[in-house]
Amino acid sequence: MEPRLRRLAEAVPGWFAIQNTDGDIIGDAHPRDTIWEANGIRLRIFSRSDRLGAAEVTPGTLLPVRCAERHIQADQTFCLGLDALPVETGDDAKVWWTHMEQWLQVQSIAAQTGRWPAHHALDHGHAGELQLAAQNLAAELDLTEEYAQAHADKPSWITDRTLGIAFDDGKPMNGRLACPEGCTKGRRRRPVLRRKCKKRAGIARLVALERERRRALDQFWASERLLGRGCCGTMLSCPLRT
Repeated sequence: MEPRLRRLAEAVPGWFAIQNTDGDIIGDAHPRDTIWEANGIRLRIFSRSDRLGAAEVTPGTLLPVRCAERHIQADQTFCLGLDALPVETGDDAKVWWTHMEQWLQVQSIAAQTGRWPAHHALDHGHAGELQLAAQNLAAELDLTEEYAQAHADKPSWITDRTLGIAFDDGKPMNGRLACPEGCTKGRRRRPVLRRKCKKRAGIARLVALERERRRALDQFWASERLLGRGCCGTMLSCPLRT
């Protein structure tokens, strides 16, 4: 057995019952606090060149064969995140199983409600990488809540083009206008000009990143339509639904 799979088999948690380890790991998952806790869901865990992967043994049995909104990919495998966990030690294997159970718990929520919890996923395709970069930058700028509002498509100065904060390449513009974050100075609380704001470059980059993320997400769904991929019908909101 491939070393990473062997580590997973050795660290298998109580909620997963291994049935076969001939090459891949085949077993019945009974993730806690899910609709599959009693009867289980049969999974195949396998090794790829760069990461470990997972899928239903027979795709489409209890989960959609494919659903971008539920993070089941075109090859019928589970999208478990951008970064592959290394699973180089026994502790790594325990972390991998924890992430797998959490993913299944969120799947259970999606199956029951038709919604994927907003804080448990990144956007699809390249948009996910841009979202992560924007979230990290927002955290550095102490603008996490503001960016969350913008990403959720709620009214935000980050997405308000009328403010003229940044060019599409991320360079700041309109330095003589007031800081969009509402920074003030002095006893009279006069607005800080953008050109004097210490966060100016970072804010402009954040605005540009969010624009780029939205374009990338639109492109993802456009490519899905061109490929003829339809909606599985299990989610309340899906851009592929006709």
